Amino acid sequence: YGRILAYVYVGKIFVNAELIKKGLANLYTFPHNVKHTDYFLGLQNEAKSRNLGIWSKKMVPEPKYLARRTSKRFHRPSCTVILSAPQKELLIFKTKDEAIRQGYSPCKICQP
Repeated sequence: YGRILAYVYVGKIFVNAELIKKGLANLYTFPHNVKHTDYFLGLQNEAKSRNLGIWSKKMVPEPKYLARRTSKRFHRPSCTVILSAPQKELLIFKTKDEAIRQGYSPCKICQP
């Protein structure tokens, strides 16, 4: 997307980790910035289980969620981004939690 991705430290504080730990950001990986994926995923799952920050908002669940195999975003089935995807490229998640636990982030357009 033309953005600069970085790991940010202020003194000894790992800012990226703190944001995820407090539920103020969700994990989004993009190769080559995948060094801390497992660590971030653990922090995110903990924040989610504690209903912190963005994880405190309760949404009406969809019957399923979809993602492309080549992406780390998941979508509502009606999302225009995913509608054009070939069927063989799709992953199906029964719940948002399942997608998030596997490291997928919500689409910014359909906001599942």
